[in-house]
Amino acid sequence: MPDLPFTSFAFPAKNPASGALGNTNRTMPDRLSDVQNVRDWGATGAPGTDQTAPIQAAIDYCINNTGGGYVFFPPGTYPVTGLKVGTNNSALRNNGVRLEGSGWGATSIAAATGAGQWTVSKGTYSYGCMEAIQNLAIQGSGIGAIQVDETNIPNVWISSVRFSGNIGIDCTNAVGASIFNSSADVPAPNQANGGLGYGSFQPQGSIGIALGGGGITSACDAPRYDISIAISGSGVTVLDNRGDTSNIGMRIGWGVVSNAGAEIPATGCLIASAQVEQSNIGMELYNCSGCIVLASLGGGHAGLPNEMSCSGTWASGIVTITTGTNHNIPVGTHVFLQIESPSNTAYIPNYASNANGILAATVTTANQFTYALAANPGGALTSGMYTYPLCFNFRFRKVSQCFIMTANSVSNVAIADYDMDYGGDVNAIQNNNVMTGINAAKGFILPRAANKASWKYINCVGGTNYLSADVTSTWQPANVPASAARVGFPDATMRFADLPGQTGVNQSGPFDGQEYIIIDSTVAATGNWNATVSAGGGSNRVKVRYDSSGTPGWRISG
Repeated sequence: MPDLPFTSFAFPAKNPASGALGNTNRTMPDRLSDVQNVRDWGATGAPGTDQTAPIQAAIDYCINNTGGGYVFFPPGTYPVTGLKVGTNNSALRNNGVRLEGSGWGATSIAAATGAGQWTVSKGTYSYGCMEAIQNLAIQGSGIGAIQVDETNIPNVWISSVRFSGNIGIDCTNAVGASIFNSSADVPAPNQANGGLGYGSFQPQGSIGIALGGGGITSACDAPRYDISIAISGSGVTVLDNRGDTSNIGMRIGWGVVSNAGAEIPATGCLIASAQVEQSNIGMELYNCSGCIVLASLGGGHAGLPNEMSCSGTWASGIVTITTGTNHNIPVGTHVFLQIESPSNTAYIPNYASNANGILAATVTTANQFTYALAANPGGALTSGMYTYPLCFNFRFRKVSQCFIMTANSVSNVAIADYDMDYGGDVNAIQNNNVMTGINAAKGFILPRAANKASWKYINCVGGTNYLSADVTSTWQPANVPASAARVGFPDATMRFADLPGQTGVNQSGPFDGQEYIIIDSTVAATGNWNATVSAGGGSNRVKVRYDSSGTPGWRISG
């Protein structure tokens, strides 16, 4: 029997109704053209060789000749200087391309030496044609790994992708992008630069995932970035994501502009079941309105190392902590330390009330910290474990009409669980927000007077087990003004001058039903129900409710 030519080898087609074989056959070339295999275009999958040209040819063929389609990457490493998935032809703008690998452990698109751009993007094309990226790793050594910057193909799908680069995945300007089960592949630095917030693993300003425009992200983790996850635009949903071992776990109201991080308002977003561990700051509501944060948790410690060994000595009122592995934080940097399981508890200031072992220290060498301790602890600290605690669990800057529910902290926090004042930022303007079901073991930094009426607290409890003045006496953290008021319970701190309608108050109002507790009423609550309170300056704690009937004013309601 003669050999059958390759072009004549046929695959019998099936009858769509019966499933039986039909009479129309597909040839081998026709069958293979369903998917563009980059090896068929000349890519080798061998590291060290620039394979941009053959892969780009496969992508362009899909866009220009087949109405879009799959570009498949068999196992291997494919160095590129930058793949452009797009077109200038408006007639082809909806020809979506799907980049498919063999699994992120098997297929890697690597940034070739000298690459100074996005590894995968639309480049300078007018229209992006990216439809999906899945099951591969993409390395970014220039600007970043992946940028989806297009509106002509909505609902781009990114799934099971490992990424790296100054910016991992940028979907700030995409419409309805979905990012699932993806994770950053940024190597641990062997304690280089120490805990984040004191020097980033990635450069300052780096972002793991940036998502906007009705997108959704779930089951993703972007560790070791300045900002793990940045959210902007309207209608974004963040479900069951992690933002770990970074400076900021999540920042709501931030995205990418001109290939760099920038403030972009977020509106109507939902953040649920988010978990942030080992970051300097858990979550920031930076510029957002109408957003909901539900059942989210801040926990763990900030940065590496994770409970590494240390020892200590005392001399002339100064403790020197020596780490088992170099931390490499720049000399002179102030850091918070957490010493766990100390062999000699006298090395921890006020250990009875500071059992978490959090203290403020100064870096003196690549493997040493120092801090003041007046009393001789009596002997050496022969063993202990050290790490870096969170500075904050949640911080709030520009926040309006937002709802925060059961966003708890089970972590060791150095400064406060909830910073409502954002370090005294003059742009921290807040209005019409509700916080309920909160357990803030390390207390609240209250908003400034202009924002106090902007928050309604329901069933919120907290503690005052934050760093005492003696622990931070050697230096004042730059992001906490010395006058910051830290309290265990956030309500019952307002004065009459803080009520809506008073000069400088940001909260809208007054209107019927607004109710607050003030602590400087000139009228006592007892026997004066419904009496009008028209001024502060007194010493009575009362609940007041605004009533516009009759003579409008604030009236005692409890």
